[in-house]
Formats: sequence, structure tokens, C-alpha cells
Amino acid sequence: MSTSYLKKALYLFFLFFCFLSLSSCTHSFLDTTYHQQYRYLKKEKKQIESLPNDDFSVVFFVSARHLDYASAPRFLRSLDINPLSKKTRLSFGHAWFSLKGMEEEIIEGGHSGELGLNQAKYFEGVVNNIKYGYSNPDLIQKKQNHYERNPIKYLWETIYDGFFQIGNGGYSPTLALYVPLNKLQYKSLRKLVSEDNYNYFAYSISKNQCCNLIINMGKEIGLDFSAEKKISLPRYIQFDKESLRFWEDDIYSQFIFLSPDELEKSLLETAVKHPEFSIVTNLYRSLN
Repeated sequence: MSTSYLKKALYLFFLFFCFLSLSSCTHSFLDTTYHQQYRYLKKEKKQIESLPNDDFSVVFFVSARHLDYASAPRFLRSLDINPLSKKTRLSFGHAWFSLKGMEEEIIEGGHSGELGLNQAKYFEGVVNNIKYGYSNPDLIQKKQNHYERNPIKYLWETIYDGFFQIGNGGYSPTLALYVPLNKLQYKSLRKLVSEDNYNYFAYSISKNQCCNLIINMGKEIGLDFSAEKKISLPRYIQFDKESLRFWEDDIYSQFIFLSPDELEKSLLETAVKHPEFSIVTNLYRSLN
């Protein structure tokens, strides 16, 4: 089986899973189940038209794609074509922050990674595990025909090419939450997000990425954000006459990761609980 064949098969799986023989996808994206997932959007607070004049503040941004988590087929299809906008962008979304402090100093950015420089990207790593039995095989390993019981396990790996990405990373926020800070809180966050302190280099879609940074910042100032989501993974997929195995051990049958969609919900719930916080999504968009 050629590597290009594997890539094609897996790409079709990740994008069009609901059309494969594993499952049927007969539901409309915009059915009742989908709307229930995002009913929290109706609770959004009224937005302010200008930023408060606080000496210290942080704005938490999230660009949520509003994916469909009702089932694995629907999730993967919505990952390819957004249920609401109908736009195609193979992305989970993004989260970042803007920290304002001493002498109007502003630090804006977030945690990014998966560049594929020294380790395979997640998609490539799964392909390599199926093809060679190693996620990052060298020339000798490619000839060994090693058997990997759980090729999908690469999704749990940490990729050491992460970095602090300055700015919004090319994303537009679906939610921006303004939080006033005191001087002590500002200094605490300033230290936390410092590239000398925070482990940006270690990037993991399951436990250390953009959403996790925002969650850690929230904890630092006494806010309990959450972003965890869970999806089921099939044991096999069938493509033409080939059966591609993802896992044998049940521990890999479900994947838990941090989702910008869930983080958006958490930020909105926080805004409702704290009247001193403000929604500034439209204001930020108008300035950028």
C-alpha cells in the first residue's frame, strides 16, 4: 500500500467520514440537536461600544467554528464545511489574549504549533504509524515493517515545535471578553505568559495548546474556564478494498481534546456571572 494511497484514504476519512461505510449521516447540520449545542449563544450579554479606561486589563479572544459534536461523522463533516457559514477551513479555531498593563504596554498573542519541522504533524504521524509502524520513522525503520497496534495514538503525542504566536494568528474572534485587572493580577499574568516561563515549545492538541493557555490564565486570576470535548474514534475505516486500522486497545476509542467552541461557551458563562466583565467582540473587530 503506497503512502500516497494512505494519505488519500485518511484525508477522505477525516473530511468525509459520514459518507463511508462505517456510519450514515442522514441528519441535517442545522437540526434541533445542533442548535441545542449552541443555545448558549442566545445568552450573550450586551456589548459595549468603547473600552473601559482601566490601568490593567486582559481581553480573552476565541474564534469558535461551532462544529457539530453530536456524532463522530457529523463532527468530521463540520470540520470540513462549517455548518453555519458553509465555508471550508480545516481548522478547530483558535484562542488568544491581549494583556494591557504598565505604560499602556499591550501583549497580544496565543499558543500555536504543529509546524512539522522535526516531528510529523498529527495527520502525517497517523499515516506513518499505519504505513511503517512508527510515527516519525527514519530510513532504517521504514524498511522494518513494524506493526503498531494503535496508529491513532499519535493524536496524544506532544510535538516540540510550539511557539508564542504574536497577534491573532489570522483569526477573527467570535467572542472577546474584557476583564479588568488589579496590578497584582496583571503582574501575575505577565509572568505566566512570558516566553521565559510558559512552555510554548511543547504543543499538544489534547492538553497543551491555545485553549489551555487561556484556561491557565483564567486560573491565575481566579476564573474557572473549561474547554474539554470528547469524540469517539472508529476502530477501522474501509476504503475501496482496504481496511485501515486505527486502534486495537479500547483506551484509544475516545479522544478528549480542548475545543475553542467549548471555551467560547465557558467565557460567555463567565461574563454572565461577572457584571464587571464586558463583551467587546464587535469593538475589537471594528478596530482590526
